[in-house]
Amino acid sequence: MRRTGLTRPATRLRLQSLETRQLMAAAAFELQLYSDVDGAPGAPIESVVAGETFFVRITAEEFDPRRFGLGSAAVDVDWDAGLLQVVEGDFVLADVLTEDLPLGQQGELDNAAGRIDELGGLAMISAGAGRAIGNMQADTLAMIRMQAGSQAGSATIRLSASDTKTITVPSRVLPESLVDYGTLTLSIDAPTFRDAAELATAPPHFDPPPLDPPAVVVEAEPDVDAVETVEAAGDNSASGDSLPPAPVAVDDALTIDANHDGVVDLADFGALNVLSTADETSSHSPSVCTPRPQAAADVQSWLDALTQAWLDDAERRRQRAA
Repeated sequence: MRRTGLTRPATRLRLQSLETRQLMAAAAFELQLYSDVDGAPGAPIESVVAGETFFVRITAEEFDPRRFGLGSAAVDVDWDAGLLQVVEGDFVLADVLTEDLPLGQQGELDNAAGRIDELGGLAMISAGAGRAIGNMQADTLAMIRMQAGSQAGSATIRLSASDTKTITVPSRVLPESLVDYGTLTLSIDAPTFRDAAELATAPPHFDPPPLDPPAVVVEAEPDVDAVETVEAAGDNSASGDSLPPAPVAVDDALTIDANHDGVVDLADFGALNVLSTADETSSHSPSVCTPRPQAAADVQSWLDALTQAWLDDAERRRQRAA
């Protein structure tokens, strides 16, 4: 006999609480690069030119929503010593480290080894000394001014755990396994000299590219003294004697700053003006002629003096920038 009207028993749903699950990383230290604008951090960058200075920013961030940031933070910093170095004159802990962790500030610099050991500090919030950093956002732990060497290449900067513990607020010591330590690769480009301004601000250990002497355009003007001397001597062609070549007159106003704008730069080459007196038998055009050997020597001497003045000016600019 077939049964009808039967229903299946209702299935009851029950909610069961799960254990608290933590993030894989409870905190992280990261690296960022910034340009150097007159000794202060500028815009973010990914590469520098050999010899340039720049800034390395180390940030700290804590991810646990039940905590309120880091009250103690420190890292070891390592880099390729053959390609980078810290500007030692700017490595003052009070300036490098955040003022939010003012107690126990430390950091031992070893440029030769490419390392800063135990860079960090701590806060004592209950005593009103500092505050926690990195509460669910990246805050600055340190800002370090560095300089690229003279060689192009790819340099690596690495962060790692130090002996100083990373401690949250409220107090919890984070094991190394719960902290991420960043690594960054920096591209160092070879220097290029595109204009005079770049050459003037180039590091002193870079030699400037060779400068090709410009074509010399001279204007022929009669040398009054030479003409008078020839007229006084008379015509000696009948005796077979030839007159000595007339001397080349060089503009007495010729200086290193040839265009008189107060700056020694490429524009001075365009102002080069060597006056030459061609003898009457010259086959050259009266408006464009080739200077005699003495004029060429004067031009080379002028170029040598200009190059040296240019290098001296670049060195003075570098010293003022330092």
